[in-house]
Amino acid sequence: MGSINLYKIEREKKEAFVRMLADRLEVKNAIENNFGESEHILLTLYVINGQYQNALSWNWILREFEQNEIQTLSSPKAVVLAEKEDDTTYAVTFGSSFFLV
Repeated sequence: MGSINLYKIEREKKEAFVRMLADRLEVKNAIENNFGESEHILLTLYVINGQYQNALSWNWILREFEQNEIQTLSSPKAVVLAEKEDDTTYAVTFGSSFFLV
């Protein structure tokens, strides 16, 4: 089973955090959820665009033994940004995207 992490984003760090998400991940969709008449939450989905080949950090030892280097595929990553009207913001991470927060 995959892991899900929930983080509260500090108000003074929100702008920089959203910029970083936009730089590293692709915005897929945003939806607004209404919880009664007083609670409105904007949910935005950010997903890594594509998979990338990554070299292993220990490929040097393979080269020493005249072996081919090993490449691995990157792990899928997604973040849901939940923004309340009172400027309270949460980030929900899926897969290995927890390191972005």
